Amino acid sequence: MAVAGCVSRSVPEADVQWTEVMCGIEAVDRFRAVADAAQAELNGFEISRVVAIEEALAGWNRPALMKEFGPAVDAKFREVATACGSAQQNAISRLLIARLGQALPVRFRNLPLTERVRYHCARAVERLLTFLESNPENYCYPNELFVKDLRFVLGRAIPAGAAILELHSRMGGSVLASYMRRRPVAALRAGGNPACFRLYLDPRYLDEFNADGFVRYYEDAADMIALYPEAAVFTCRSWFMDPQLRGISPHLTNLFEVPRAANAYFLMHKATVTDRERALRTSATRRRLHQEGTYKPRSASVVWPREAMLAWRNSK
Repeated sequence: MAVAGCVSRSVPEADVQWTEVMCGIEAVDRFRAVADAAQAELNGFEISRVVAIEEALAGWNRPALMKEFGPAVDAKFREVATACGSAQQNAISRLLIARLGQALPVRFRNLPLTERVRYHCARAVERLLTFLESNPENYCYPNELFVKDLRFVLGRAIPAGAAILELHSRMGGSVLASYMRRRPVAALRAGGNPACFRLYLDPRYLDEFNADGFVRYYEDAADMIALYPEAAVFTCRSWFMDPQLRGISPHLTNLFEVPRAANAYFLMHKATVTDRERALRTSATRRRLHQEGTYKPRSASVVWPREAMLAWRNSK
């Protein structure tokens, strides 16, 4: 699908054909097999509980943060957690994802997607199926991996190479306050809480989490935001958006330098316990500098207005 006003990168014909396979009947058959295997583990567990979760999910369509699915969904998951042990909860979660996954070919046809992002989705379908077929442990609500897979099969978050692109997020806190100061009329027209695109990472899939991968990710995000006029900004709050990493982890600089050079603005925050853990977990250099007292993890939000993001993409 070409994107009006943006430079569109093509996908090789072989990849297009493979995409059609992974977004078609082969994927449906594999999701159905996962669902059958999960249901067999439940020993007569009422499928009506899973259907009730699906119905509650279908009734929640507001822009939301990653773990927000609405009070009805939360209540249904609490009911399952109360009634079942961990093994049953895992099986129920795989059954839910696999049932929803069978609708992905139709969902992909109905979602506005660029050709390149559709290819990313096909790769994600294959990865998800392989993951489900491995019978993962501790895979139930509100586990991070389960939540991210749930948003994917619902068509609310799209894998886009280096990271996830959340299509139906919302602004909040300082990001919303800053946007309302800068664009009060637009904020009011959107009901006081405009929708936005948001970056999330999936720790299972970091093959493209590198300098070039970040640029490709932003290109894909810009091509996609052109298709979603309700998305007012692209945003992300994380320890890896902290500009002080420029001299500490230079391989991460494209994450914040690309939007900074294209009229995005940044909001600084204190790091949470999770921010600190993630900032120090994967880097011996950051751990050493932290122990020496020369690096203190911080969190930053990038706020990239859609007009600025599209202008950057059109200039490439």
